[in-house]
Amino acid sequence: MLVLSAAAQAEVQRLAQQWGLEQGWFRLEVRSGGCRSLTYVLQFHPPSQAISPDEQALEGDGWRAIVRDHDLPYLRGLTIDYSEDLVGGNFRFQNPNARNNCSCGHSFDHGEL
Repeated sequence: MLVLSAAAQAEVQRLAQQWGLEQGWFRLEVRSGGCRSLTYVLQFHPPSQAISPDEQALEGDGWRAIVRDHDLPYLRGLTIDYSEDLVGGNFRFQNPNARNNCSCGHSFDHGEL
């Protein structure tokens, strides 16, 4: 379903520890916006907060995520990476379902989904 690179896993764990949410999950959403029509939103989900019935809990090697059911078709096969450059660090999204991606890698057009 989702793939996180080793660098993305390390950054998720670092951010969770920074925010005191070592047992927390991250939430990945697709929202309207960005320069292509849809954008990715990645936030932390406190472990005390319940997962709603219209969400899925996903787990991989060293990570746990929550995804809304209606976002699943947009995210199947998504790879999340993390890299740092001269501007700073950022998550990078590689989505096989995207018809067009923005050069920043955070916005995409889904085509016929």
